[in-house]
Amino acid sequence: MKTARIKNEVVLDASSRRPGKDYHVKTALWDQIAVSSATSEPVDQAESVDHETEFRNGKIRFFERKHGFTPNLEQPRKFSEKLLLRILSDPDPFYPLYGTKLNAPFFLAGRVPHGLKFVPRLKVKHRVTPDDFSDLPSAFVMKSSFGSGVNEIITDASTVDLHDLCQKMNAKIPQVVNAQGNSDPANCVIFEAYLGDPEGNAPDDFKFHCFHRKDRQAEVIIQVDSNRFGDHRQSMFDEDLNRLDLVFNNKERHETPPVMPENIGQMITIARQLSDGFDYIRVDLYSIGGEIYFGEFTPFHQGGMGPVSSSEWDHRLGNLWQFRLPAYSGTG
Repeated sequence: MKTARIKNEVVLDASSRRPGKDYHVKTALWDQIAVSSATSEPVDQAESVDHETEFRNGKIRFFERKHGFTPNLEQPRKFSEKLLLRILSDPDPFYPLYGTKLNAPFFLAGRVPHGLKFVPRLKVKHRVTPDDFSDLPSAFVMKSSFGSGVNEIITDASTVDLHDLCQKMNAKIPQVVNAQGNSDPANCVIFEAYLGDPEGNAPDDFKFHCFHRKDRQAEVIIQVDSNRFGDHRQSMFDEDLNRLDLVFNNKERHETPPVMPENIGQMITIARQLSDGFDYIRVDLYSIGGEIYFGEFTPFHQGGMGPVSSSEWDHRLGNLWQFRLPAYSGTG
């Protein structure tokens, strides 16, 4: 029996994030929907299974190269193993809500913690043209609504070749996939207010790894990233702000511990509130001028391919994670 597949697959070459050979990228909402259309191309179920197997095997091989060991996906105990199992499992039905930058503020509607703000959104476009910049401030940020890695920080639009910028963004947006290999037909370019300094230095990024126990209380590990687009440094802390001998993806630690904002306690509280309903989620926040801004929810930390600095920490973080599927239950 054959089903119809919409012609919106993207083929990634070897320069993409995928290891080895080309991969057909599955589309979360549309890949296996039967469509009555003369332009749809019938595809054997066996072909879809082959693509799934190829994707899974490629992910495991890449994991082995990055982490240096073969993951136990039957009885995962390490953080990295549980993260890979999440990636290789069926998509969370709620992911299109909380997992995209476009929809996350709406996902939080009605339960935004006191003291949390959203970065001002200037406009949203499926395709960008030079005319779209005429009513923007001189400094702003452009980013993909879906996935990660497509960001443009503009500190002075008068110095930018807008035609070149539009061409680059319009080419990248349809190619974006997340860690599960899914693309989003509704992916778009979000223009946001710029929160960094005039020299283009991004503010420190506070990533709160929230692990919910069975009693619904969350344990939080704090990750601080500085100068992400330059001499990137990273430090990890527990909730009492004790510095931990832990880093991800072989990042260099800060030579001296970064100065925590005065509102770090409130940030921890907000991250814990935002994480309610997840077994594990990374909540990204910023502290700018004493105000706390929401960044994003990240269920696939570093795409599942960022090695933990030691096997001991991989196990310790894995012990904190009461793994379940799907990641979000809505009830904790």
